[in-house]
Amino acid sequence: MSASSTSDFAQIQIDTITIGGRSREVDMVWVNALAAMFKTGEMLNPVTIWRDTEDRIHLIAGAHRIAAQKLNGETYIAAKWSQATSMAEAKILEIAENIGRRELNALDRAQHLSDLKDAYEELHPEAKRGGDKQSAEAREKLTEIISFSSDAAETLGLSDRAIRMSVAMWVGLTEATKVAASGTWLADHQAGLMQLAKQTPTVQAKAIALIFPPNGGQPKAANVPDALYILENGRVLSSVEKRFSGLNRTFGALADEELDAVLTVHEERIMAWVQRRLDGERS
Repeated sequence: MSASSTSDFAQIQIDTITIGGRSREVDMVWVNALAAMFKTGEMLNPVTIWRDTEDRIHLIAGAHRIAAQKLNGETYIAAKWSQATSMAEAKILEIAENIGRRELNALDRAQHLSDLKDAYEELHPEAKRGGDKQSAEAREKLTEIISFSSDAAETLGLSDRAIRMSVAMWVGLTEATKVAASGTWLADHQAGLMQLAKQTPTVQAKAIALIFPPNGGQPKAANVPDALYILENGRVLSSVEKRFSGLNRTFGALADEELDAVLTVHEERIMAWVQRRLDGERS
């Protein structure tokens, strides 16, 4: 007998639970930490499972908890039954739970949002079609599902635009780039990942090699902008050039009234610069 059940909760034999492809890979460091915690205290949050039409049990959420209990030699685990009616719906529930957790980095969150989009479109094929009211409503519903799956939705920035940007980023990154970025600082650097996602696979590979050289070599670029600049110009910007470039972009983006305010604050230095220019032209 694989399960003893009361209401929506059960003690489930771990070996009877099917753990398919996950949107979030199991982190063994966290598994070991959980295993130590479970040895000294109770596992407070049951895993979530779902039974399909062929009576097979699938894991929806709790892969780390299962791995930790297996590491401790446990054969049963506390679980709650999902009310999902299909695998796609179960997938949506799994991803929604993970999105609601704050520890997801930018790369993981993008994968989850892309997987959630795929699962939602499997349930609602009309969401794939563009241009009609029905598809617009379906896409709006997807945004609502993602946003309201987390009490921290506003903090996480899960607006419609943020969702679309994350999905586009995930789709644009090559598998090699995703593997190289995973587990590094780049995995949580959305601006850098977005820049890479807009490049061709060849440029992505070359940029990654400059940031994370093979065989543990010395990096030639500290970040994605530096890597892309090196590829285009053969060298990295100096610190002075970086400051100038940043200031130039900032000044160029200022509205007239904002620029007026800045120039007024620095009027004395600006007038001195004008005088130096005039003196230079006279000499």
